[in-house]
Amino acid sequence: GTFSRLNAVSLTHSLSWNSFLMVAVGDSGTLETSSDGVNWTVANSGTSANLLAVANDEIHNSAVPGYNVPPRFGVAGQGGVLLTGSGSTWNSRISGTSTNLNGILYARGNFLVVGDSGLIGAAIPWLPRDPGTAQSLSSVVFYNGSFLAGGSRGTGLSDSSSIILRSTNGRDWTTVYTGTEYLLSGIVYGTNGYLADDYFGTVLTSSNGLNWSSHTISAPNTTFIGGVAYGNGVYLALGRVTAYYPYSQTAVTYRSSDGLSWNGPYTLSHLAT
Repeated sequence: GTFSRLNAVSLTHSLSWNSFLMVAVGDSGTLETSSDGVNWTVANSGTSANLLAVANDEIHNSAVPGYNVPPRFGVAGQGGVLLTGSGSTWNSRISGTSTNLNGILYARGNFLVVGDSGLIGAAIPWLPRDPGTAQSLSSVVFYNGSFLAGGSRGTGLSDSSSIILRSTNGRDWTTVYTGTEYLLSGIVYGTNGYLADDYFGTVLTSSNGLNWSSHTISAPNTTFIGGVAYGNGVYLALGRVTAYYPYSQTAVTYRSSDGLSWNGPYTLSHLAT
């Protein structure tokens, strides 16, 4: 088979809808759904572009009386690709940019995306924002009135820390330095507060989005970690394991109940070379 790297995952569990659903996205238009994080089903995304981020609107709509339909997911990707769907059916949206969209969330009635060169914008309809940085932004989360966007470090010799941007209105942003060197792959809010991860398995946790502590996903040094999601009391991190002689790559997931101790890897064998 052909290896397709998974880049991001979104989890939902609606009491009104009474179902648990995970959606993972990856390279070459890969889009997968699962009810347990172990067994996955391929869905048709309608695009061959690399899909980089996914989010859903469940937390906002599940509290609406009488709301009993599946949550809507938003997917962002390479070249400004933007999709919406409910798990099996997906529709293309106009993003208004050809810049890579690396992160997406749903808050205050709309999807918000972040991307390369400091791009931040409301997605539907498209409305760009100015974050005050040109650094690439990879992921974004909203909780308790605050937006947090994770990104890369600067290009100067003194820029030794990746950044997190923080905002209460989605328009005005301040910079927090994380102390980790690499681009942050994902950022979520769960049982232990905020959690962010980077490509090499470093996990950052924070109770307030300002002060961060560093931990590690225990994985072989040939494992690279992508996005992270939280739902139904579970953190789920995506990754890929590279083997040499002979060369192969396999998509994997890691699971955690607290963001500190992780179980895995769980292999997605149908996405292996």
